[in-house]
Amino acid sequence: MWTLGDDTTAPYRAELKYDKLRYSLFPYIYSIAGAVTQCDQTMMRPLVMDFAGDPKARSLADEYMFGPPCWSRP
Repeated sequence: MWTLGDDTTAPYRAELKYDKLRYSLFPYIYSIAGAVTQCDQTMMRPLVMDFAGDPKARSLADEYMFGPPCWSRP
């Protein structure tokens, strides 16, 4: 990251923004990984798994859900 310039350059600020996002998501990602291991869930799944009755969800091959399935949320 430090090879992108000093902290006033746009590439550095963009990299810093996404690094902060990545580290803020770690607890969520680790929790999902635990659920995958302990409860036979999936980390990512196609939209059709949550929206089986939606014809548009069946045709989308490049979009997915990330996190616990909607039916397992409290």
